[in-house]
Amino acid sequence: MAQLTLTQMGYLTNSNNGYLDFVMDFNTMSARFVNLTPSKNHKLIASIKMKNKMTRSWRVWKIGDEGDVWSPKIVKLGRAHSLSVLKSNLQKAVRMCNTEEAVRTAIEMLAIDRMELFRRLPIISIEDASLIENTMVIVWLMMASERGPMLKKVAEFVYRYVVSLCHCRTYYPNRFMNIDISHPLLVSGEYGGDIASLRIRESYGGMKGDILMLNNAVAYYHNNPEKVYPLSKKEVVLPETIDFDHIVLPESIDFHPCPWILRKLAEKTELKESSIKHIIWVGDSAANIRKSWTLERQKVMKKDKDYIMISYHLMMIRSRVEKSRYKVTF
Repeated sequence: MAQLTLTQMGYLTNSNNGYLDFVMDFNTMSARFVNLTPSKNHKLIASIKMKNKMTRSWRVWKIGDEGDVWSPKIVKLGRAHSLSVLKSNLQKAVRMCNTEEAVRTAIEMLAIDRMELFRRLPIISIEDASLIENTMVIVWLMMASERGPMLKKVAEFVYRYVVSLCHCRTYYPNRFMNIDISHPLLVSGEYGGDIASLRIRESYGGMKGDILMLNNAVAYYHNNPEKVYPLSKKEVVLPETIDFDHIVLPESIDFHPCPWILRKLAEKTELKESSIKHIIWVGDSAANIRKSWTLERQKVMKKDKDYIMISYHLMMIRSRVEKSRYKVTF
């Protein structure tokens, strides 16, 4: 699917100054789209140039008190899993509504590569749960790409966002839906900013299926804004220590972060890699508490003789990955 320019998406329609402004207010931890006349308190963070012949940019601003820096003690960073495994673990934890595991993984990702976390969270919300209220804050953080010290307010917001994903028991029914609506009209609706932020995330690219899913979700939530899931108001106590000596969910070590697993299992079982991929997906990876059919299919698959054969070898591979943290050649 071709990536759209911001103009093609209608972002600059009715913009008086040639820009569209995206502003984060740290006093309220909320973001909004505006045609901004900056005050002396607004700070320009980024200007994102458009992919067309017009000399225009997207302006990313912040205002308000950013608060304190969050500086947890880092323990055993050398034992950290790869970012790919952590992303997989976060997604599997959200699918199974395992709040403790999801939050711990998100915190680790904040410490290792927060930008990858900000890119991934909107995808997880749409693929595995529902659009979460104030998703536009996550997208603003992605666009701002600030690499300085981690702010306590940001870490607390991410914590609540991940808790919301795990508490959510509804899901987006991925279906083809198209919508032809300009950005100003989209933003003017209920939860319009959050819905419009999916378009921004779409423009940042990714897997073809994810991009199509985001495009469809814009239409779905514009037509069904009541399906947006509220952000948790839970009081957050951030950890003082991040210990990376962390055994992840077994299901997170699959063919997504470790594609070589398919080859190894094919050698040991003489099954086709495509068959192995399907067996692991249905038997382990796809299970989602919100989607009853994934649990039913998983239950059936776990009785399949090929799954039983694969699961033994897969268990051994996962154990070796945990012990070696990818430092041994397989």
